[in-house]
Amino acid sequence: MNSAEKEVHDWLFKTVIGLNLCPFAKKPYNEGQIRIKSTNKKNKKEQIDFFLDELNTLQQSQNLTTSLVIFENATKDFFKFYEFEQNLSDMLYELSLEETFQLVSFHPKFIFEQEDKNSLANYVNRSPLPLIHILRSKDIALALEESKDAEALSFRNQKKIENLSAQELRYYFPFLKDIK
Repeated sequence: MNSAEKEVHDWLFKTVIGLNLCPFAKKPYNEGQIRIKSTNKKNKKEQIDFFLDELNTLQQSQNLTTSLVIFENATKDFFKFYEFEQNLSDMLYELSLEETFQLVSFHPKFIFEQEDKNSLANYVNRSPLPLIHILRSKDIALALEESKDAEALSFRNQKKIENLSAQELRYYFPFLKDIK
């Protein structure tokens, strides 16, 4: 595990699982079914190739449920990174994998649509490094089926983060330097 993978692993354990931001993450984490891989490639084609290799690895695996693909040298501009993620999502359609996998982007400067850039709600998808979460669609459907109120999850997470003290925010999000 390199330093980028360790940093994301620690964020996953301490913040995502620790704050229960994703109640579906703990079980696959404990069972070793989450893969964390990073690339330091700067060239977009090489980054895409890395993503496709990781997608193939996940597709071939019987044991992995999800993968966090870290792009260490991706743009620091969230909106450009989001465009990149949308291009990868389009590739899923081109490969006829849109019903097999879904993608979620995480970024240190993540901003939800309709949210102010300084809103604490954005912290739900803020990560130490730019990354794309590849999820199996069947696992999402199963998790949503088991969840009593999946729609409320996003609002619950927003409230949970808004209720954290500045000290707690610094603890859970040490990679965000703008916390007062």
